[in-house]
Amino acid sequence: MTKQLRTTWAVSRWISGAVSYGATIVASAAPDLYEAPGRVVEVAIDLTERSHKIPREIFGVNLSYFNDTDEIWAEHGIADSLRRAGVGGLRYPGGEETSFFHWRHPGVNGYEDIHDDAAVHGEPRRRGRFQTTWVHPDQWGTNDRFMSFDEYMAHCEAIGAEPFVGINMSCGRAHGRMDEGVAEAVELVRNAKERWGGVRYWFLDNEPWHGKAAYTFDIEREYVPDVIRYSRAMKAIDPNVEIIVNPFSAESYNHRDFAARVIQAMGDDIDHVDVHWYPGWGVSSWAQWAGTSRMNTGTRWKPVQDHRGFLEDFELLWDIFTEAGRPDLGLMALEWNIGPNESMFGLSSTAFALMHAEILMTFVEGGLGAASLWTNLWRSRREVWAEQDLFPTLHDQQPPFAPTRTHDVFRMMSGSAGGTVVRSQSNADDLIVISAAKADGSVSAMLLNKSPMRRRVSLTIHGDSGLRAWRGQSFAVKRSDVFGIRASVADAGKAVVFVEPFSFTMLNGSSAGVDDVVNSRRRGVRSLANPASTATARIADQDWIAAALARVDRDLGAILPERVNVVFVGDSITERWLDEGRREWDAQFASSSGTVRALNLGVSGDRTEHVLHRITPRAEGGLGQLGRPGLRPDVIVVMIGTNNAFVHEPGQIIGGIRAIVEQSLRLHPTAMVVLCTLPPMGNEPLNTNLISKVNNALPKLAGLPRVQLLDLTATWTDASGRQDPAYFADDVHLNAMGYRLWSDALQSVLQGLE
Repeated sequence: MTKQLRTTWAVSRWISGAVSYGATIVASAAPDLYEAPGRVVEVAIDLTERSHKIPREIFGVNLSYFNDTDEIWAEHGIADSLRRAGVGGLRYPGGEETSFFHWRHPGVNGYEDIHDDAAVHGEPRRRGRFQTTWVHPDQWGTNDRFMSFDEYMAHCEAIGAEPFVGINMSCGRAHGRMDEGVAEAVELVRNAKERWGGVRYWFLDNEPWHGKAAYTFDIEREYVPDVIRYSRAMKAIDPNVEIIVNPFSAESYNHRDFAARVIQAMGDDIDHVDVHWYPGWGVSSWAQWAGTSRMNTGTRWKPVQDHRGFLEDFELLWDIFTEAGRPDLGLMALEWNIGPNESMFGLSSTAFALMHAEILMTFVEGGLGAASLWTNLWRSRREVWAEQDLFPTLHDQQPPFAPTRTHDVFRMMSGSAGGTVVRSQSNADDLIVISAAKADGSVSAMLLNKSPMRRRVSLTIHGDSGLRAWRGQSFAVKRSDVFGIRASVADAGKAVVFVEPFSFTMLNGSSAGVDDVVNSRRRGVRSLANPASTATARIADQDWIAAALARVDRDLGAILPERVNVVFVGDSITERWLDEGRREWDAQFASSSGTVRALNLGVSGDRTEHVLHRITPRAEGGLGQLGRPGLRPDVIVVMIGTNNAFVHEPGQIIGGIRAIVEQSLRLHPTAMVVLCTLPPMGNEPLNTNLISKVNNALPKLAGLPRVQLLDLTATWTDASGRQDPAYFADDVHLNAMGYRLWSDALQSVLQGLE
């Protein structure tokens, strides 16, 4: 299927309304609530009608050579974080950075050209000293903090990301150095080929049409001939390079005749066209996004009649390429994000991530060859250039540069790379679904619920070859975490899943049933990822989460690490030693006259994956809370897994606990891990089906070296084995007497510390 045809198919799906095909959608039985209009959604996935492959490069991100400093990448484990997110492409040296950058001089400040008049060095035009990483011009030659080309290429290799490298053509025009500019590009292509085996994708400058660019090109008279000259010189060195051009803004390609002339003039000297989409710039808002079934490409500069959906604009561009005699041209979006607008201040990371998810889903559906989010991270002085604060990024803009919820979008969606988009249909405009089939027989389904209602989604899979297990992850505006989700499979080709209001869900269907997944390693069956043992950052978008994390940071900053010999790791049950259990804590673990000094790393609401992220070293993408310099505990007390009981299976929870134990011992190989069983819950079905099964499996972990099990199963239960309310403040948390019993049980273990 040609690019034009496959996009037309995608567009027709949304413009022309529902199209009947494949298996008939039949409403399944549901509780009365989920029979109400809007509450139940029917989705059909037809595995027999396939379109195009999903490239890894569509899950790309922009770097900024002067923001992505060596220090940040090393100290905060950015490379490992991008690898975990499944990032498939890295664009360098950035966006507008490209128009000033010279690869032999990576120590120069952003948006400054070394060939500018020396009298203005240190003061970027129109920007001022906006960089928090600003370097005095006298130090440009020795500054090695910024990311050099070789460092960038090494990061690409480590992450497994495709390089997208920019060429500065602006300097040649702005400073009358055309020959020198071409020679510099040729030298870089040769260097890449000789040192790194070559770079495939090269983009020729950035937004040359922009009125505030380093040099504003006349597109037809200047940019087109320069592209041809650079392209031919670069391909003479490496015939395998593919040239990407950015001749149109998101507004100017609507001038169809102009766009066709430009493409035709560049002819076979280009391979891809890059368009930068920032939908809603100046007009976007949460209400606007939530109130429309599909985003459009409109901005404050674009006439209302040109405010079309993304898929319609893709089709327009394919038509232009065809008219210009280049139907084979690739289409990319090497910059994209939500258009900044002051109304977006105060939105949560989750709200931004939902918008990002829709844009990425559309790129996947429309068949783009590559896309790069602007940006990985950004640091600017707000009093100089506050606009960048409005761009939601992949990592926070302040230390410790933690992954944002958009990082989770990339991590969840990038697993579909390599799959083939199949025809999907939803009977609700505000429930968007994109599906892909993989070579191993598994199927992924992306579900974006733009409704304020929780919904029952009935999946009917036509051409199903025996999908028996549908599992995945989801996040929603009502929740602060990414939670596991599982669809129930009624019979062959049918499944049901519930999606939260304003949520994104990534489902993966396979022929492996639940028992197959549990025994997959032993039997050699493809293993499904365990979310409970995958280090995952919590998003502190609620005050109580932020307060708990801040308390741990304060305690870590206040302690004398060499005096701590016991560390408690866990969730709210551990954290509440400092509340309901305070008397015992002060008497047994924090007394200045005692021999036992303890550190409490409990955080309310944490699951195993969150604890794992907190104790993972910073260099590996975590918070490094258990790796504080000088901290050498004799004992690490671990009680974790209660919160997982609401979203994960027992086997997954055990896997998460094991990962925490192993990470703890890797950091402190001489310590003893005291592994505590989980307290009983007031919810008896959860006790029977989850808590008891986890506790029964913990003795196997106690077989690991330097792990001792503290079995508290009978400590807090009555004669019938149920939770004894005398020891609990509620269905989950201990009261003062409950902590007294836990303290007594710990004493025998801790006696050897005297």
